[in-house]
Amino acid sequence: MRLATICALTAAMAGWASAQLAVEFAGGNVTYQEDASIADVKSDWEGDYGAATLTYGKFDFEWLQGGLSYTVFTTSEEDEEWERDGALVQTNDMEFYGQDLRGQIGWGWSLFALKETVLVGYGYRRYHFDRWITGTGGVWEKYDIHYADVEGRLAFDFTDMVRLSGSASIGQVFDNEAYNELAGAIEGDGGTILRAKAGLDFKVHDNVTVLLSGIWERQELDGGTKRNNAVSIEWPDNETEVLAAQIGVLITAP
Repeated sequence: MRLATICALTAAMAGWASAQLAVEFAGGNVTYQEDASIADVKSDWEGDYGAATLTYGKFDFEWLQGGLSYTVFTTSEEDEEWERDGALVQTNDMEFYGQDLRGQIGWGWSLFALKETVLVGYGYRRYHFDRWITGTGGVWEKYDIHYADVEGRLAFDFTDMVRLSGSASIGQVFDNEAYNELAGAIEGDGGTILRAKAGLDFKVHDNVTVLLSGIWERQELDGGTKRNNAVSIEWPDNETEVLAAQIGVLITAP
């Protein structure tokens, strides 16, 4: 139902004047950490990050705004280190990939060369982890995450061809679940998603703009526990942080 609502809103936007389609590619660094209270261990992982984002809608800072974006990402395979009281306990090989679907709607306005937009949205993302654990073998795990967010966007036109743009958002995770190949499903206790983006937009044609930007994101999830045969199993609290450069092209309908 949530996804159907987003798609219906986006389909309605297809008839708007100045509908836009953007394709963007990002590359950079990603870190992932876990803090397991029952086992009293902490993990630390860092790797390369690559993503592609497709956005369709109307984000021209004029009146009603909105659209749908879809991102897929992947990481390199790197060592994950588990520590207890600062001492190394175990090293695993780990990589992960995922996707994010986000719908937004809001209002935009202009004040001379300064343009502003405020948007509210709903998003769903899924992470899939592959770990090769010493002495155990390969184990996979997936996260399902639902969130609502608020985003503010600003733009300043230096000239008719060059624009400085930026955005920041805060999201509240209201439904999150992990499914581990060995432990099964564990419900989480929510979390937050923070995002920021800043860059320059270069208009190279009447309806074509090249986008250059830097992006940052931090996702913090509160895990959970469950009982299985009188044993407590924990999904640890975890944090993912991305810092990357992004390049793309924006096409605006005539």
